[in-house]
Amino acid sequence: SIPPCRILCEKRGYLKIEIDYIEGIQGDFKKGLIGNSNILYGIIQQYCAIWPCDSKGMSHLHGDFSLGNVFHNAEGIHVIDWEHFACYAAPWGFDPLYLLLETFIIGKRGNLINKKHIQHKEMKVIVECMRMLLRKNQLSKELLESPFMGVKEFMMRNSKIWNGNINKFPIFHIDEAFIRYIDKSIFEILKMDNGM
Repeated sequence: SIPPCRILCEKRGYLKIEIDYIEGIQGDFKKGLIGNSNILYGIIQQYCAIWPCDSKGMSHLHGDFSLGNVFHNAEGIHVIDWEHFACYAAPWGFDPLYLLLETFIIGKRGNLINKKHIQHKEMKVIVECMRMLLRKNQLSKELLESPFMGVKEFMMRNSKIWNGNINKFPIFHIDEAFIRYIDKSIFEILKMDNGM
């Protein structure tokens, strides 16, 4: 059960609340994809179980679905900081793909990211999360074929959701060639899985 909260500000389309304390555990960015793999699997499993998708493949958007905004306890997964929430505004799967990419980028802690800096184990975590999303059978063709570049391009096309302030997100601070390399690698593995 959620503890009582106080409404601090209420405007059309915006509600700021204060909650004294909810006990739980967050992932640790310093541990990257590998150290957070079980947490990531749990988050994506929960997303697949409850996140809606309309007939056009669109879904609600959290907009900053990161380890810092998700925690878990005995009652389950809890998501906070809904500042960028929008109803049926993004392709289904956008938020967990953003979560994976941000966890990977921040987990590198400023190290130069290039093809030599992705470990086989990191790719395994990404691919397993993609498989979980694919089992729901609602991932758009764009996000299937180019999951991370698709996330970046969606953010660029829809920057108004983030009040035009998309450059604060880590995805905009790494080389696009590297993002495309990861996307291609993921797609090739998934293609072999599914005989595409």
